[in-house]
Amino acid sequence: MNEVRFEKVTINEESVEGKSVNHRSFGKGIIQKQDNDEITISFQDGIVRKFSYKVLLENNLLNFID
Repeated sequence: MNEVRFEKVTINEESVEGKSVNHRSFGKGIIQKQDNDEITISFQDGIVRKFSYKVLLENNLLNFID
């Protein structure tokens, strides 16, 4: 069995933790944690959700807010 490992994804050499984002379905939020491919986002409605970072990006579900 081959093991697949994800490196911590970075943007401009920085971690994505603390970045403001807009999710296509859930709206605005802040990335609270990144653990390999899994990211945790705290949304404005107070709900915290976990996602596959790769899936979000591949399906254009997440945009970073400046």
